[in-house]
Amino acid sequence: YSDAGESGYSNEAMAVPGTGGTTGDTLSHDDGDAEYILTGTSLNEEYAVVFEPTGPCQLLSLRYYVAGTPYLTYFGVGCYRWTGTRISESYFEAFPYWVEPGSDGWTEIDITALDVFVPGDFAASFVVIDTSAHIGIDDVDDDYSWVYNPGYDNWFDLSYTLFIQAVVRYLGGDETYTLSGIVNLSPGTGGSPPPTDLSGSIVRLLETSDCDTTDSMGYYEIDSIAPGVYTVEAWHPGYEAQRITMGINSDDIYNFTLIPYSTCLLYTSPSPRDLST
Repeated sequence: YSDAGESGYSNEAMAVPGTGGTTGDTLSHDDGDAEYILTGTSLNEEYAVVFEPTGPCQLLSLRYYVAGTPYLTYFGVGCYRWTGTRISESYFEAFPYWVEPGSDGWTEIDITALDVFVPGDFAASFVVIDTSAHIGIDDVDDDYSWVYNPGYDNWFDLSYTLFIQAVVRYLGGDETYTLSGIVNLSPGTGGSPPPTDLSGSIVRLLETSDCDTTDSMGYYEIDSIAPGVYTVEAWHPGYEAQRITMGINSDDIYNFTLIPYSTCLLYTSPSPRDLST
């Protein structure tokens, strides 16, 4: 990495409609003033910081301390779920954004329009799509900074602090929604008809203890769900479980169709021939 003072970074205020200006709680692990910039990066590498909000929240904006030529240098913006031990599925497809530092030197990207609600820990990332864009760092191991190496297709812990921040809005207790729908059961093998009694399927949110069991019509309903991104699983004895990852920020309906486990057919081998005759 290089001394941040040699980067040619401009702190000139940029007035760009639709960027910055969001209000909320800022999550960070840095001191706000990068000591160095990261150099020697490769295309498609990804650098991420893990955040631990105190409750379910909406992501309002992501902030990056990036050195580069304003409006000419680009980097990628990404966000992922943190499982507690690793960076997992993405909350949205990474998109490019140009360097446009505000008066404090930070590029802030308003993502409220993406409706990203998270139930717990998450990671915000800086994707290298232009090697002339350099993320700010400090030579301190904060245990929250990670790098994705595309050659190994894996994330690795870093020994320094990345300058990435997230602005969130914590959700009030009265902001809850309902997920409902039907769990259908497919017919079995051999042309058997589908069951007429659809009761007994269990639908649950894997991130919480919320669940419901379907009635005879296959209907389920889970209420009092805080906005967020959840993995919803439907299961029935004798059928393959089905999972879907979905964002819930309003009352929603989702129907499942479960497929029975494959039935092995009994094979009877022919009797051996008598070779003595």
